[in-house]
Amino acid sequence: GATDSALEAAYAVLEMEGLSGDWRCCPVCGRAYGEREVVGFSLEDSVASCADCDTMQGALTLPPNARSYLSRVLELPYDGALGLEVSEAQERRILRYLLRTLRLSFPGKLNTPDGVLGDLEMSR
Repeated sequence: GATDSALEAAYAVLEMEGLSGDWRCCPVCGRAYGEREVVGFSLEDSVASCADCDTMQGALTLPPNARSYLSRVLELPYDGALGLEVSEAQERRILRYLLRTLRLSFPGKLNTPDGVLGDLEMSR
């Protein structure tokens, strides 16, 4: 659906720009994430980060199950990744995180079109 396509597009841009990470360890300090660890964001490095390297003090977070999903997506070929099941609520949560990550990584250069993406960002 539209959410799937938006999620794929947002993730593809981050991956192309080298900002997707592996979702297993903090790219800032290198520490492995704990199984239940919530990921934050390092504004200076424009990457997801552990709580110690989170320069946004928890303002942009991704729960462990969403991080696990993104990590699993990287392990699978494209067709396999599309087959992973995720709830609509989780899909929206991941998409909001990725869209906010894109906006923070590319300030002033990324305009989100009206419609599905704008609606997803506003719903919580």
